[in-house]
Amino acid sequence: MKQMYCWRCKCTVPMLDEEEFAHLDRVYQDCAKAVIQYRKDHRVSLTQTPVADLFQAAHRCYEQLTGTTGVATEELLKHRIALYGRPCPQCAKPLRTPKARQCFECDAKVSAAIKPTDATEEQNKGRIAVWLDPEDVRFLAAHCSCSPNAKRGEEQRCGRIRFRASAALHKSGWENADVQQ
Repeated sequence: MKQMYCWRCKCTVPMLDEEEFAHLDRVYQDCAKAVIQYRKDHRVSLTQTPVADLFQAAHRCYEQLTGTTGVATEELLKHRIALYGRPCPQCAKPLRTPKARQCFECDAKVSAAIKPTDATEEQNKGRIAVWLDPEDVRFLAAHCSCSPNAKRGEEQRCGRIRFRASAALHKSGWENADVQQ
C-alpha cells in the first residue's frame, strides 16, 4: 500500500499494490456474486437488494489493508497503483493512466516513457546491434533508397529500416539534437 493522490477524490488516498488488489478483488467478486444470488433467491430488483450489507466483507478487507473506512463501494477497486501513471514532472501528481501524455491536474504535456531496448529480446528475434553516428542514423531515417520500380517487399523493408532508425534516434535523445558538423 502506498499513499498517492487520486484525481477522482482530489486528495491523497491509500493505493493498493498488485498483491493487495488481488486479495481485495477476490473478496469484492465474492460480494458481487452474493448480490446476484440474493436477487435470484428473493426475485427482487437491485434497488430492493441490501447491497451495502452484502458488500461489508469487501469494506472490511479494504479497511484491513489500508486502515481507511467510509469509502464508497464503487471506489474500492479504483485505488490501485497500477491504474495510475508515473508522477508528472511539473506538479508531481500521478498521471491518470500509465499511457497518459498530459497531466490532468496541471495540464503539462508529458513525453511518453521510453522503454529501454532489451538486448536479449532483440537477439531472440535474430537482430544484431549496429553502432552508427547519429548523422548516419538520421540519414537512414529520412531517406528511401528504393528504385521507382521497387517491389512491395523492398519498400516495406526500407520502411522498417527508416522506422527503426527514427526510433533509435528517439530513444537515444538525438531525435531533435542539432547535427554536429
